[in-house]
Amino acid sequence: MKLFLQGRYTIIEECFFSEDDDVISFNVPIEGAPSVEIKIFTKDKFMEANQEVDVDQHFLELLEVESLKHEKSFDDDISVFTENSKHLGFAVNKAIYAIRFFFNWRGLDKNLISSKGVYWSIDNENWTIYPTRLIAYMSSYSYTTLSKDSSTYIQAYLDGQLWEPFMAFQFLDKAKGESNPTFKWINATIAAELAIKEFFIRYDSKFEQFIMEVPSPPLHKLYGSILESMVGEKSPVLKAIQKGIEIRNKLVHRPNTEKVDLDTANQYVEDIEFAMFHLLSKLYSKDDPIINERINPRIKFLRK
Repeated sequence: MKLFLQGRYTIIEECFFSEDDDVISFNVPIEGAPSVEIKIFTKDKFMEANQEVDVDQHFLELLEVESLKHEKSFDDDISVFTENSKHLGFAVNKAIYAIRFFFNWRGLDKNLISSKGVYWSIDNENWTIYPTRLIAYMSSYSYTTLSKDSSTYIQAYLDGQLWEPFMAFQFLDKAKGESNPTFKWINATIAAELAIKEFFIRYDSKFEQFIMEVPSPPLHKLYGSILESMVGEKSPVLKAIQKGIEIRNKLVHRPNTEKVDLDTANQYVEDIEFAMFHLLSKLYSKDDPIINERINPRIKFLRK
C-alpha cells in the first residue's frame, strides 16, 4: 500500500525569490527509491519534501502503534521507520546545495534550514507526526589549560625547538567545522592523504622526489603494509581508513548512491585525527605530552 511522507522545513537565511512565483517545485531523483518532490513556498520561506513509498500492512500497524504513544521513548529502536524517511532530508540538502552553488546564494546552507518535523498520511490529506528521535553527536576531547608552566611548551614551538604539525591538519580543521557530512568526509580523507605523504618525507627526505613525482599507492597500503615496513606497525585505525576511502570514492564519483549521516562522518574525522597523531608519534618523542595525550587513551581502547 502507499504511504505519503512529508518533511517540513523553514528557511532562516535571506532568499532571493521572484515576486511573481508563490511556489517553486523540484523533483529529486533517488536511486533505488521513489523520487522526492520539493516545494518552496516563497512568501513564507517554507519548504516541503514529499515522497510516496510502498509499505506493507505490518509496517503501517507499527507506525500507528508508535504514533499513539504519548511519551517519547528515546531508547526505542526506530530504524524501521528512519529507513523509509531518510531520503527527505537528503533531497532537501541536495536542492539547497544546487541553489547555493549555481545561483551564488553564498549565505544559504543546510544549517540555515530549520526542520519542522516529518509527517505521514495514507490519504495525502490527514497528517500524523512521523516517528523521529532527536539526534545529537557528542564528541569528547581533552584540552590543556594555558598557564605559566604550560606556556613553556608553546614557547618551545615558537623558538623552533618543537615538532611541526602536518599541513594536513588544516584540512582536518575544515572537516571538523563542516556541517555537511559529505564535505566533512571528503576533507577528512584529503587530510589523511596529505598526512601520510608528509610523514614519509619527514621520515626520510629521500622519499620526497618519489612522493612528488610517482603516483602514490592506494591509501590503505600507505597506512598498512608500507607503513609497517618502515616503523614496524600498521595504523591502528587501518580498517576505518580503508572503509573511508571506499565511501569517499562513492561520494565523489557516484554521489547519488552513497549517503552518510553526521554521526558517522564525525566518527570518521576522529579516526583520521587519531591516525595522524599516530604518525607523529613515529616521528617524534613518544614522551611528548601533547602527542602522548592524544593517542594513548585510544590505543588502550583499541587493544582491548
